[in-house]
Amino acid sequence: MRKKAVSFLLLVTLAVAALPFQSVSAREGISVQIVNQHGEAYRGDSINVMVYIDNYGYESRTIYVGCSFRDENGKWHDLRDKPVYVESGKGKYITFCWDIRMDAPTGYYDVTVAAWKGYEWSFFGYRMKGELDRDYWYDYIKVR
Repeated sequence: MRKKAVSFLLLVTLAVAALPFQSVSAREGISVQIVNQHGEAYRGDSINVMVYIDNYGYESRTIYVGCSFRDENGKWHDLRDKPVYVESGKGKYITFCWDIRMDAPTGYYDVTVAAWKGYEWSFFGYRMKGELDRDYWYDYIKVR
C-alpha cells in the first residue's frame, strides 16, 4: 500500500511540474525592460535610462513605471515614477533622466525599473502597489 501511495504522489508531483508556469506579470500582460546600456558618467552629469513597456494583455491600461539606482553603499536613489498608457497588444518606449548629484558617491550603481498598478495610502504617505514586472541590471553605470 505504501508503494502505491508514493507512486501516486510522484505522479501528482510530475503532473503539477508539467503545468505551464505563468508569473504574475504574464497573467497581467505587462512587461518592462531596460533597453540601453551605460558605461561611465561623472558627478553632475545627466544620464538617460530607456525602458520598453510591453502590454501583451487583452486590456489597454495606465500603469506606473518607476526607476531607481542603488549605489555601492546600498542607498537607493529614486526617480519620479511616470504614468504610462499602453494599448492592448502594443508597446511603448519611455525615458528616465537621472541628474547625478555632485555629492553622489563614486562607484558602480545598479538600476531597476518596475511597473505598478497604482498607489495606496500608508502611514508614511502614498506608495506604489501591485507590482506587475521588474527589470534589474547590476553595475549599470560607474560614477566617477
